[in-house]
Amino acid sequence: MDALRQRWNQLSPRERWLVGAGMAVLALGLLFALVLDPLLDEAAALDRQHHKKRRNYEELVQIAVQHQELRDRLASIEQRLARSSGSFSLLAFLEETAVATGVRDQIVGMQPQPATEVSGYQENAVEMRLDGLQLPQLLALVGAIDGAPALVEIKRLQVVPRYDSPHLLQVTIRISSYEKVG
Repeated sequence: MDALRQRWNQLSPRERWLVGAGMAVLALGLLFALVLDPLLDEAAALDRQHHKKRRNYEELVQIAVQHQELRDRLASIEQRLARSSGSFSLLAFLEETAVATGVRDQIVGMQPQPATEVSGYQENAVEMRLDGLQLPQLLALVGAIDGAPALVEIKRLQVVPRYDSPHLLQVTIRISSYEKVG
């Protein structure tokens, strides 16, 4: 240490200033490389994590809202199923609806489909074919089916204009009703 002190004392003021400035630059470089740069990297990583966690939180909130909407929808469907529990006949409903909407004479065929069970619910389906319908009649029929007292769904609707009278339609419609099994 004495040797360094002697060397320092032998330097001219200009050389001392240059060595001091070099030492200060070296100290600042080491401070930046060993302390500030790792801290800045850590801050950037934390900022990225914060943004990622924020997006995850927003997605979770959206999923919670969707989950609640689906639960409400399921409760509504369960309510409709409970109201019709066993007392609803899809064929009878379709017959009454056809009479009420004035399309009874255009029915070419009503064919019940085999019942299927899915996740504790039984699906009863009927395929109905109509010929010579006009568009307002079809709309009235679809509206009446949609307003059924039980859970009824139009699974497939095929509409083809007749060749001899394009304003008249040939319609094939598959309607399903559901009931809880057990």
